[in-house]
Amino acid sequence: MIHIRQALFGCCFIAAFPVHAQSQAERLAQMMSKNYAMQSLQSVMLGDLEGARNFALRAFPPDPTEQEAMALPEAMFALEIAMGARIAHIDDEGTGLYSVDSTGTRAFAGFYDPRPEVNTQYVTPAIYDPRDGVLIGALEEVAASSSPEFSPEFSPDGKLLAYPTFPRAKVQLFSSEDGSLVRELTTDVSAPFDWLVPVPLGFSADGSQYAYGYHHDRGGILVWNVADGSLVSHLAAEGEGAETWVPLGWDHEGGFAVQKIINDTATGMVTNAGLERWSQDGGKVMLSDLAGVIETVSLKSITFPGVPLVFMSDEMRLAAIDLETGAVRFTTEVEFPEIALVRNGTAFAIRPFDIESLDDFQVFDLNGNRLQPTGRDLIPLAQAAVSRSGMIAAVPKNATRHTYLGQDLPEGVALYNAVWDGLDEPTQQAINLDRVVRP
Repeated sequence: MIHIRQALFGCCFIAAFPVHAQSQAERLAQMMSKNYAMQSLQSVMLGDLEGARNFALRAFPPDPTEQEAMALPEAMFALEIAMGARIAHIDDEGTGLYSVDSTGTRAFAGFYDPRPEVNTQYVTPAIYDPRDGVLIGALEEVAASSSPEFSPEFSPDGKLLAYPTFPRAKVQLFSSEDGSLVRELTTDVSAPFDWLVPVPLGFSADGSQYAYGYHHDRGGILVWNVADGSLVSHLAAEGEGAETWVPLGWDHEGGFAVQKIINDTATGMVTNAGLERWSQDGGKVMLSDLAGVIETVSLKSITFPGVPLVFMSDEMRLAAIDLETGAVRFTTEVEFPEIALVRNGTAFAIRPFDIESLDDFQVFDLNGNRLQPTGRDLIPLAQAAVSRSGMIAAVPKNATRHTYLGQDLPEGVALYNAVWDGLDEPTQQAINLDRVVRP
């Protein structure tokens, strides 16, 4: 098992205080602020969000002005993460997958195989309130295994959780209100679904459809109407010889990004790969050759609603490819990344699987220009379920398309004031006894 300290991020700051002529009192105040902010992030790493909140508040002087708050970027960085992180403390010990809904009030945690004979040492599939770890409801009617590489995803409005299963293609929809089964998305198509490899593509941008990709028999995509469970599209691959197709994700116009793979018939090795777009009316368009962009099959891919980009990665590299032109927008070195759309859809935050410090996080705008990360940028990537012993119980995988982004948090000094005003008097008094003093 992994301790939460290893799984979230280190405590090395990337922001810097503005350089100007300072008095000794100002320098001391800034040093204290930075120290409290570091302790706040360390508390986040331990899953102690209450402690993280209190340390972050201590990093500000009492009743800070907007100007004072903005002059303490480390403090604001720490406060944004402390208030936006969704780290649920749950009773289950073991390992599992994790995802958080768009409202930040519901989370899924659970092992991908619910069978009792397999699941005795793992986290039971259930829905929680990630703010306090309260169990909302166990998913008692989970019927089969889900994919170990894709966390079950919430709908854009957070009202449904989709649990895709295999070896037969089926998606169970659960209510996030109480964990009850709402309906099942099924198909009467038998072959080729006996032993398919699932690639859950999740909900459409408006939540009206759900797509389930698969690798088996050259590859294909099933699309259901969420409201009534009807199958509205079955997009099957068409080809000969050694051609196969790997679904990557929804595109920005209600269709799909798909990787075409050509294998050497003698060795089975990939000899060429391309990027295609499939529409639900059956149209297929080749966008670009992926030679030299990533090695072999994309090991991890994701798209985001309304953004004409697909992210594809191999073991060491991530490429962002334009879904209208096929051009590579940018590449960066990162291993097994999680990616989130941030800043109102104008930038992406990227974290590798293993984190040693905040310097390992990357933020790019849509054109590939690297940006300075803020605490708010990292909110959708600061997610996990933690057991009572402090060990990681569940982690997110490809779970950021419709997740919580801290969008309801006030900005600047308004965030500080909202958090401070929500504390009881004894907590306020304790913080005031040990905090940054105004120079």
